[in-house]
Amino acid sequence: MGISMNMTYRCRIFHCRIFWKGSVTMKKEVLVFIFDGYADWESAYICSELNGNGAETDYVVKTLSLNKEPKLSMGGFRILPDYSISDYPENFELLLLIGGYA
Repeated sequence: MGISMNMTYRCRIFHCRIFWKGSVTMKKEVLVFIFDGYADWESAYICSELNGNGAETDYVVKTLSLNKEPKLSMGGFRILPDYSISDYPENFELLLLIGGYA
């Protein structure tokens, strides 16, 4: 989804104007559901590809959990979820359900 726009910003500190003309592309969110005991390696390959391996992509990967408390993976990674089930975005592109012991 691209949005075309023309913008003018007037800086009050330096008394200058910045003109910008172009388009803004909204990235598609991919949500990875995590929980205590999730298998951290199962999402590693697909998430690195979605994030572009250093290249620009149309996707951004975020984590989702039942709450915002830190989650401990099977591999010992402690992750603070980006979203809980009470505040995740209504519009997302994909939900990854990975394994583990729950």
